[in-house]
Amino acid sequence: MAFCPLCGKQLPANGICSCGKRLDENGNIVDAVQQVVQAAPVQQAPQAAPVQQAPQQAPQAAPAPQAAPQQQIPPQPQPQPRPVQPAYTPQQLAEMNKTKLGISAAAFVALTYLVAYFSGYLAIVVAVGFVFVFEKNEWLKKNVLKALVLLVCFSIANLVLYLIPDFLDVIYDSAIIANVSLGFISKTKQVFNVINDLLMLFKEVLFILLALFALKNNTIKIGFIDKFIDKALTLGK
Repeated sequence: MAFCPLCGKQLPANGICSCGKRLDENGNIVDAVQQVVQAAPVQQAPQAAPVQQAPQQAPQAAPAPQAAPQQQIPPQPQPQPRPVQPAYTPQQLAEMNKTKLGISAAAFVALTYLVAYFSGYLAIVVAVGFVFVFEKNEWLKKNVLKALVLLVCFSIANLVLYLIPDFLDVIYDSAIIANVSLGFISKTKQVFNVINDLLMLFKEVLFILLALFALKNNTIKIGFIDKFIDKALTLGK
């Protein structure tokens, strides 16, 4: 029988005293509880099986909308162009452009411009009156009236250029009576005489050109005079 060397109690059959001590093979006192714990195998917790993730499905593309079947339209037959017929024949146009006197409107206007330059107011006033009473051609009316208006404008300009030298003569005569020398007045009169001569030359060239243009049913645009005639004809309707 064996006894515990520490507490003196009798050791049980397993050799472990109630105080938790026992003797090992070499007779040394050891802690029986700690030795039993160290000797027990450590049970590792079972590792969980790896969770297999289900493969993600790629997003499916939305189906493309199907195009509606195109209906083929049969080509329509193109209409054949009809031959363009002139509204008036050259003979009808010539008859329409004739005046009551039997001559063409172009020739009548050309004669009117020449008469306005060479004959003066009586003939041009008669021509204008005849056209506005018996004729319906607007181009004819506009041009005979234009000849009259131009003649009036040149007459006014000519009158002014004659009156200025006469007025200067009065001043010059008064200066001589007062024994004052005004030699520049004679030179000024010469300048106005030259201007008047140039104006008459311009008048002659302009009326001849207007007559030539009128023969081709055309005219020369003169801004303020054409606007004045257009307004006069508009108000007269």
